[in-house]
Amino acid sequence: MKNYFIADRVSEAVNKAFESHTATRSIYRKKGGEGEITVIDFRRPDSSKYAVRYVLAGSAIYITGDIGAAVFQLTEKADVAELAKYNFSYFASKLVTSDQPDAVFLPEVFAAEIKDDLNLDVPANVRSQLVEAARQCDGNRSIWQGKVASLYGQNKLSSAIYHYAYGLWNDRCASFPLYAWFQGLRFSAEQFWLDAQ
Repeated sequence: MKNYFIADRVSEAVNKAFESHTATRSIYRKKGGEGEITVIDFRRPDSSKYAVRYVLAGSAIYITGDIGAAVFQLTEKADVAELAKYNFSYFASKLVTSDQPDAVFLPEVFAAEIKDDLNLDVPANVRSQLVEAARQCDGNRSIWQGKVASLYGQNKLSSAIYHYAYGLWNDRCASFPLYAWFQGLRFSAEQFWLDAQ
């Protein structure tokens, strides 16, 4: 049985915080028509509480606002309609830097999920090493991913299990700011689409 309560709680909190938010978009084109910068302000009309500003420039997204600041680097042009198609895990993987923690991490819950998810796919000794790695990484994604990469390098994990475990952090851990930035872009894209109808 999977335990998604961390992400569920964060999702509920974000949806409640954004209940009355609306998005406005401004597009600035460089002289000569080469390139543009899109600025999206996502906020309540009567308050700056949980306000977010997205600046989409080339393949970068710069985020500022009431819930923190971050930079994301994409492999494609940053476009709000395309970003709305991303899943949370992929979006989170594009985070370059932030002034906010990237996860709410409860080692025992994470370890229990690894144990449940990998029960049939990985030998017991390797599963134990993954569970122990989850307990030891102390909320640090780099340490977790380094331990997973080390096991893979020792040929203890198949390619499929390596990719699963390496990305598990983004799927099972959540932070309010990270999920809020993700949802804010999705809500903005939905509003822009509805406004265009």
